[in-house]
Amino acid sequence: MAVYKNIVSSGGVTQELIKFGSPIGEIRSISIANIDSTATATSLFLQNNPPTGQEAETIYIIKNVQIPAGATLIIDDPGLLGFNQNIFGLYVTLDPAKSLDIIIN
Repeated sequence: MAVYKNIVSSGGVTQELIKFGSPIGEIRSISIANIDSTATATSLFLQNNPPTGQEAETIYIIKNVQIPAGATLIIDDPGLLGFNQNIFGLYVTLDPAKSLDIIIN
């Protein structure tokens, strides 16, 4: 099942792409397209939902990667994308006033 997201950031944003516990199945690739007119720093990370009182664990797949205007970054390494969806959710952050299209297959 593919997931399609269009993210428009007005002040720097973290967007949930896949909620922990979502049974979407195996992820083969993630396409991150910068549809803005300037470069944007982008981070893609996993985060768990810990019990109350415990701090969330964050694991970065990419951190502050500059994606040029009009460029697309493809991540297709099964070692990076084979996370336990019952424990972790998938999130993206981007610079303020930027736009991304994300496709998860």
